[in-house]
This record gives sequence, C-alpha cells and structure tokens, in this order.
Amino acid sequence: RACESGKEAGLDYVYAGNIPGQLGRWENTWCPSCGDKLVERVGFSVLDNALRDGACPKCGLKIPGVWL
Repeated sequence: RACESGKEAGLDYVYAGNIPGQLGRWENTWCPSCGDKLVERVGFSVLDNALRDGACPKCGLKIPGVWL
C-alpha cells in the first residue's frame, strides 16, 4: 500500500525491497515516460540495470541519480 500511495502522490520512482520476491512490479524501477523496466531487483540486490548514460534506453528520458 505504501508504494501505491507514493505513486498516487506523484512520485516517479517508487520501489520496495523489504519483502524479496513478493512485491511484483514494486520491486523494480520503471521509466515514468514509456514504462520500460530500468532496474530489476530482488530485495535490495540489483539483477539488471538497463540505463544507458543515465537515461532510459527506450525513450531517452534522463533518470535522476548516480549511475555507474
């Protein structure tokens, strides 16, 4: 419910990592523009980071953050 409340409040990058494997789409980070999956996680572990130069590879939206 907390993730849904955050999204409804206008937050673009809502995810939850405290219940690994039980949160569905809330465990990952999604592009707020095109909806593409940007960061795939299980709990707090990153399985895949699709960002390219800090941007969504599908639509090019710059995603705020520090991306290595």
